[in-house]
Amino acid sequence: GHARAGAQIIASALAQQMASTDGSSDADTSRLKLANTMVPGLGEPVAIRVAPESLAAGRSLASLNLRGTTGATVLAIRRGDEQIPNPLGREVIYAGDLLAIAGERDALAVARGVFAPNLPRGTDGSESAEIEADIQAVNEVLRMRRV
Repeated sequence: GHARAGAQIIASALAQQMASTDGSSDADTSRLKLANTMVPGLGEPVAIRVAPESLAAGRSLASLNLRGTTGATVLAIRRGDEQIPNPLGREVIYAGDLLAIAGERDALAVARGVFAPNLPRGTDGSESAEIEADIQAVNEVLRMRRV
């Protein structure tokens, strides 16, 4: 019940974030922090938009095995006007989806590299060569499964 309530708060925050002009607000940030207190141990949720070039686009959460490969968890999905709190493994990820993802810092960095591969990474020195290798490994597995 706590995870579902947290996911619903996250989905609501994502809906409001999508409606705001700059993509974020203090209210959205406070809602995501509230969700973190409701679902402790997952890490603070971040929003990641799935890029069209992502190898994850068109795949189900189960086939991605995100938690197993990166340690990150998809808590909610915002797709157009649709909110999907606490998505199941059969849920397919599409380009343009806005995902609320939680996990350790390195897990989030790898997930960001999988879902938004062309975003600049590591410019502040925060991402190590190990994280880059993990991103490449996950994407390579996704490429092999597509063939």
